[in-house]
Amino acid sequence: MRLRLENLEGSVDAELRDDVEAAISESARLSTLVDQLLRLARTGAPGVNQAHMVDLMAAIKERQEIWAPLAGERGVTLQTDCNTPCQASVAPGAIEQILDNLLANAIEVAPTGTTITLRAMSHMDIVKLHVIDQGHGMSDDQRQRAFDRFWRGSATTDTGGSGLGLAIVAQLAKESGGEAGLSPAPGSGLDAWVSFPKASGIRHKA
Repeated sequence: MRLRLENLEGSVDAELRDDVEAAISESARLSTLVDQLLRLARTGAPGVNQAHMVDLMAAIKERQEIWAPLAGERGVTLQTDCNTPCQASVAPGAIEQILDNLLANAIEVAPTGTTITLRAMSHMDIVKLHVIDQGHGMSDDQRQRAFDRFWRGSATTDTGGSGLGLAIVAQLAKESGGEAGLSPAPGSGLDAWVSFPKASGIRHKA
């Protein structure tokens, strides 16, 4: 449907072009929604909890390189705060999806000229991933509801978010034996964090 609309866009009259562009945008939103629903459906499937060893520091730096161009377009800087390897036990493919969802959210709400910090820390028998923005943050009630499926705060409502990104993060954290949460960051920002069991006696991610 999206391809047909895009092919049609150049041949319609000017007064209809806005309608076609709106339809293209809506089809893209629906495509993203379906993809996210499929991700949720796949979590919990047989074999998904066969944990891999993942170096959070390496994963963070990899996703930082991928997301830096988009952040730069928004006038936002991505910085890392992790100087030592943090080996985590993570469900296959989970770390990339978790980082992508948290970074997408953070970039969407971060004001121009601010910095998003990606941090990995080790605590006893867990390792913790943080994505910290300098946006407007959330109230206590919003932070409690943010992981509900289809719940959207005012920022994502304005930008057409699906309300599934954090639900996916929470589910993937659970499948990895960890948990996800949101905490106030210094100033007015938000600290989106995910904890994982520290890797021990499991195979390294290929």
